[in-house]
Amino acid sequence: MKEKINSNQVLSLALAVIIPTIILLIPRIIVSRARQMGWLTIIIAGSSTAILYYICLKLSLDYSNNTLTSDLKSLFGPILGKLILIPFIVFNLDVANYVLYEGVSFVGVIMPKTPMIIFWLALTLLATYLVYQGIEVLGRISELGMIIIFLSLMFIVVYNFIYNFAEVGRLEPLIININKLTKVSLLPAYWFMLPLTMLLVLKPYFKDKHQVLKISLLSNVLTQILVVALTLVLIVNFGTDLASRLSFPFYELSKFSVRGFEVIILVAWLTGVILKLAIYLFISAELLAQTFELKTYKKLVTPIAIIIASFGIFRTKYALPILNLKYFIVGYLLLVQVPFVILLSLAYLLNKKN
Repeated sequence: MKEKINSNQVLSLALAVIIPTIILLIPRIIVSRARQMGWLTIIIAGSSTAILYYICLKLSLDYSNNTLTSDLKSLFGPILGKLILIPFIVFNLDVANYVLYEGVSFVGVIMPKTPMIIFWLALTLLATYLVYQGIEVLGRISELGMIIIFLSLMFIVVYNFIYNFAEVGRLEPLIININKLTKVSLLPAYWFMLPLTMLLVLKPYFKDKHQVLKISLLSNVLTQILVVALTLVLIVNFGTDLASRLSFPFYELSKFSVRGFEVIILVAWLTGVILKLAIYLFISAELLAQTFELKTYKKLVTPIAIIIASFGIFRTKYALPILNLKYFIVGYLLLVQVPFVILLSLAYLLNKKN
């Protein structure tokens, strides 16, 4: 019997593929480029991607309850459908690799004396174990993980805004440069598109597909609220100059709250990274199993995990151009995510009319 996930689990999984990495990386990047108006780029990115999000997911849910691979074969034919899927599969594999890379990099900064290979193996093994338990178990664990992460983050936001060295004057001057804000918003837009690509793959696992569209948009709104709040708190506590120089400003901010709370943030964030890595291991294995018409994805999980970990270790030893975060993100957004979603939406729409 095929596993099924309910609406709460869908919401938790959608949040799990965006929250763990966006909270540590994006605030610093957008503040360094958009300064005091960095928070506005989150709203621009979240709102614009929500339009693509709604259109594509609604058309997909209306079209069938089948897998993404099955839809592509039906829409484009068996050969062209598989060819279109190739860059999408590579994208998901690389997202899994980059999640692992960022997780290890963060822990390496916190615990620099510990051999990095231990982190690579630990995160990979834990994520692989979760994937073998199935998407239903992964959904239930995501529910608990996201509750802990959200409560921890909101505590830090409220505490640092009320009791710490917050100066609202640091939000000035408010200079709106439409051209710059649009360009900077491309960076968070990459993260806001991730839940959509995940939900397209998980479509056959939904218990109630009619609730999924509302739940997915709710995840978008919740993410916007949380990241905007984090960005504002960083600016009023650190100022734009300091916030843009720190590698992980939000982790540094957690040190200014209750003593020892940064340990809770570290554990919560690592939990999120493991969940996100497990989700993308599952998606990659599921897509490959569907493409090659295998009965189960589980035979592919271990080989994929080994490849991802091996390539990640290689990345840490050599300064590859792809490690420039800005080009990595914008490149995938404009060359893979957006074109794939638009092409798929048009195919669904034309098929519906015919």
